[in-house]
Amino acid sequence: MQEVVSREDLESRIDAALRALISQDRYLLENSLGERCIAHRFAFHLAKEFTGWDVDCEYNRNGHRFKELTLSDECRELLRTSCRVVPDIVVHKRGENGPNPLAIEIKRKGQPGEECDRAKLLGYMSIIGYSYGLYVCFATGEVADHIAKKTIF
Repeated sequence: MQEVVSREDLESRIDAALRALISQDRYLLENSLGERCIAHRFAFHLAKEFTGWDVDCEYNRNGHRFKELTLSDECRELLRTSCRVVPDIVVHKRGENGPNPLAIEIKRKGQPGEECDRAKLLGYMSIIGYSYGLYVCFATGEVADHIAKKTIF
């Protein structure tokens, strides 16, 4: 079984993937492409940093069951779901028992739902068993630094 990643190592790998995204895929950010497009490319760069792990976008299972969390009424309405959730990106071992080092939620600056994404990340960690959660907000358009906010839980 793969050893779980330390926080320091995790941060280093995340930062390397973000640098690669901004360097190699700047067009996506400068031209305000969609969240899913940005998430896919971020996952691509994360996969290079997390060799030996599975890096998936919108992975909706916890083993054979759907990922489910209890969310506030406001979040359920915003996400248009009752309790099923889908992280934007996960770094994990597919299957029931993981390990699951990282769940990621991303947003483009100005999109609603930051608090819901943070609640989901805390739920992924406490209920589904992810070791860490990462929230990244990307600034789009002609800006110098495309990372508006990065929080690791």
